[in-house]
Amino acid sequence: MDPKIAKHVNDIIESMMEFFEAWSAIDEQIANSLKALEKLEEEEEMETMGYVDCNPLDIPLYGFEFVPFGDILAKKGSDVYLIDIIGQVTAYGELTKTAKSRCMTIELMDTKNDNLTCVLWGTYADEMINYINAEGANGAIIVILQFAKRIMYKGGVRVQNSRYASRLFINTQLSEIIAFKDSMCCKTQQISGQLTQLTNDSDDFLKQEYVKDIFDIMNMKKSCVCVCLATIEDIDVGYSWYYDGCNRCMSGVIREDDVIRCRKQNVVLRSTTPRFKIKLIVADKSGDASFMMFDKEVSKLVGRTAKEMVASQNQIENNEFPEEFKSLLGKRFLFKVTVPYNNGVDQNYSYTVNSTSDEPKLINKWIELYMKFENSIVVKKESEAESVQECEENRIKDTCIRSRQVLESVSKRIIPDDSDGEANDMHVDNYSNSDARVEIIDSDRVVAQLKDMIDQHNPLAKSFRMARDRFESNNGEDLKLRLIGRRDSDGRTYNLPTTSEVAALIVGDIDTADKRD
Repeated sequence: MDPKIAKHVNDIIESMMEFFEAWSAIDEQIANSLKALEKLEEEEEMETMGYVDCNPLDIPLYGFEFVPFGDILAKKGSDVYLIDIIGQVTAYGELTKTAKSRCMTIELMDTKNDNLTCVLWGTYADEMINYINAEGANGAIIVILQFAKRIMYKGGVRVQNSRYASRLFINTQLSEIIAFKDSMCCKTQQISGQLTQLTNDSDDFLKQEYVKDIFDIMNMKKSCVCVCLATIEDIDVGYSWYYDGCNRCMSGVIREDDVIRCRKQNVVLRSTTPRFKIKLIVADKSGDASFMMFDKEVSKLVGRTAKEMVASQNQIENNEFPEEFKSLLGKRFLFKVTVPYNNGVDQNYSYTVNSTSDEPKLINKWIELYMKFENSIVVKKESEAESVQECEENRIKDTCIRSRQVLESVSKRIIPDDSDGEANDMHVDNYSNSDARVEIIDSDRVVAQLKDMIDQHNPLAKSFRMARDRFESNNGEDLKLRLIGRRDSDGRTYNLPTTSEVAALIVGDIDTADKRD
């Protein structure tokens, strides 16, 4: 390019650059002016409309909605929804590695002393076991598991984390955890940080809070799991020993003409499978109850499936109760049962068996825990009795002091001021020398007076006395004292007959009531 032309081109480019820079500055000034104008218009509008500054909204950071353990154990609500729980860790199991993941079991207790089993999987289990190993000895561990799942395992209710949605908070400085600790301290005066390690499945089957006898189970006021040691006394043959169950979920079926539907899932089934269902009458030293036992546990005890037993019954065309069940009579087992939320309502004392065991080791452990529990009750009752006795002694002592004060006051009023007070002093001294005891009215004298009064004025009492005297004078003679009819009228106006014989003739009275004597 010609040097002159190139020089002019450069001049033009420099001029254009200066122009763009100046335009950018002008554009920025215009933008700032517009912003200032908009702000001024907003302020004028706020003044016109009367707007005021608002306080920041108090929105929870995580929005916890904790579910009480009692509601979870009672299976209130649907298990489709995820729930939030908070509790103190009281026991934990070892970290177990499975084919696809890792898991550990912890026991939680809430402020109402309800216990709940929680299973953590994957990274949640890693986080929990790492914290226990590092800080387990440094005080109580309070955890929050948000978006947990309620599940059924071996007939019991427990919770576990969901795969990705759950959040685990361990002793963090959340207001909910601080409030939980304060609540526990207010109730127990001291929050314990001692942890118990779960070692095997037997600990899961037989926990100390599960150990009950039949009387205790029948008097439980909340839904829970209990383990009792009882003997099978009888089997109720009035109930069918099996039912046709769904092949998928083991629930019952509904037959409509030729269509078979699952009672739980309401899907059409092509076939069904016989399932055990027997009603046991079990007993221990405290009482007896009805236990419903289903397919898995019955098969474990009799060594056969319901399908095999039904087939053998059909071969010999026998519709009676199978003989195999008679082998269970008289045997003693540990029964792990579920106590329903309506326990005892309308005399309902039937319980579902979750699992059974006849291992001597477990039975001995149950007996040990049961004796420990019974001894603690005895000690508690003795302590309460001593406390009651001490309160009674203090009450009598206070009464004596008040009585002496009243006596002194009365004596001063009765005895003239100009007397030497010897009688008063003597009376008080005699009262003091008797250990300041309150004068006790002769109970025998009172009873005798009441007896004389009743004998004199109550005609029915005279009849009873007469029957007693005749019975004593004629040994072996059968006597019957009959009170006439039942009261159909107001006893304050109409009294029952009191004389032994009444005869009257009333003109026009043809009443044939059968309550005449």
